[in-house]
Amino acid sequence: MTAPTIDPATTEPIDPRLIADRWLTIAEACEYLNITRATLHKLALTGNLTIYRIVNGRNTNRIRLSDIEAMMIPVDTSEGTTVHPRDPANHATRKKGTRNPERDARAQAWTKGAN
Repeated sequence: MTAPTIDPATTEPIDPRLIADRWLTIAEACEYLNITRATLHKLALTGNLTIYRIVNGRNTNRIRLSDIEAMMIPVDTSEGTTVHPRDPANHATRKKGTRNPERDARAQAWTKGAN
């Protein structure tokens, strides 16, 4: 007995939204994002991610995979910078003291007073 053949021309394409709407447990979402449970809950508390609770069950918190993917944005590395705040490449073009002038003025005044 041979397996039935599938003709791609006659089959209906799968809606990508159906594939992306997979539900993940908290542990699966943490593993997928490589973050801790605390970080995941912080994302939920700040409104960046929605956690859904299924009524009448234990271990019933779920997160949509599509919500996780919608939360992520690509990083533009075309100019050689990353999003990490300690990366020296991110500060190469910034002039010293331009980020927070009030704080810089207070720090300068404090340093002058300390000498």
